[in-house]
Amino acid sequence: ASVENLRIGVSGVARSFEHALTSVGVEPVAAVGATFDPELHEAVDMAPVEADQDGKVTKEYSRGYKFGDRLLRAARVQVGKAMAQTAGE
Repeated sequence: ASVENLRIGVSGVARSFEHALTSVGVEPVAAVGATFDPELHEAVDMAPVEADQDGKVTKEYSRGYKFGDRLLRAARVQVGKAMAQTAGE
């Protein structure tokens, strides 16, 4: 039970901290589903995807943050890369 209480406490502190950041104007960088932008995202790895998802962020490893127009931390993400079609397909 004490491990569960610890988890709940840590989650509460993380929520409070994120709310405090939001209240002063810090906002998270949009990641999953967005088109990869090297100004906002740091590509950690790539994953095979369908052609329509090429260049899109498929997974977020750590959230990025902006303060107004200034980037505080880039989002660390996985980027989709379309697989090349073979001539027989």
